Order: sequence, then C-alpha cells, then structure tokens
Amino acid sequence: MSVTFSQYAQDFILYDGSFFDILEGTTGGGKSVDASFKFITKVYQSKERAHLICCQNMLKTEQNIISDNTTGIVAMFTDANGEKLVEYYPNGCQGVKSPHLRVHCPDFDKIIYFISYSDSTKSKQIRSGRYGCIFIDEINLVPNNEPDQV
Repeated sequence: MSVTFSQYAQDFILYDGSFFDILEGTTGGGKSVDASFKFITKVYQSKERAHLICCQNMLKTEQNIISDNTTGIVAMFTDANGEKLVEYYPNGCQGVKSPHLRVHCPDFDKIIYFISYSDSTKSKQIRSGRYGCIFIDEINLVPNNEPDQV
C-alpha cells in the first residue's frame, strides 16, 4: 500500500517542534490522513504503552481513519508483504476488552484506545488516565462543556 503526501503534508508530518498540532482545511482535504500518519509515528517513538484517539462517532472513525482501504491507519502501516505494523481489534484482544489499535514495536506492543467525546461519562473517566499521545479528530465538534466544579 502506498500513500502519496503533498509537500505541505510532508512538512507537517516531519515537523517536530510543537507540543500539539491543529490542522485546518476543507472537508476531504486529507487532514485526518496526514494527522493519523503523524500520530502513529509519534506513538511508535513514544515510551508510553497507552495512547488515545478521541472522536465524535466511532463508526465514522472506524470507516474513515482506521479501516479505509487506501488511507486508513491499518492500510498505511501494512507493507508490501502484508506484514502489519498496526492491527485493529474492534472486539478487543489479549486482555484488552475494548476496541483498540495495537502498534507492534520492537520492545512491546502499544495500545491505542478510543473514546467518543459525545459520551460525557466515558470522557470524564478518560481524563484521569495517563496517555502518551492523543489524537482528537474533528476537534471543532467537541462539545463545549463547563469545567467540573472543584
């Protein structure tokens, strides 16, 4: 599988000087493809085991970001021999009961969990976790909730 990135996308993916990135552009412009590629490379480089993808709708995320046959994470990180660097487990696997991505790394596998930010109960549970890298898809659609009272 081969994905071609524009020079702008290549510059974005290779840039390592920011704590977080926000991409703007039109629908269908490739923002999620560029961001997911950079996200997986950051997960691969991270020393943390747990990472997170936040999305509005899990079904849409599965179709567009994870499983798309040409630009999905699994397709982009599968070599010509069919060897997968990233595998998707929609029903869980190996002690992880929830849907997740597993990134195969030399030292240990890294797990990418999913959370829908439209589910406020789960969102509150997630906030207390420790994650290495976080990818928020469609951040402009995240509900603007008031902070919890202290």
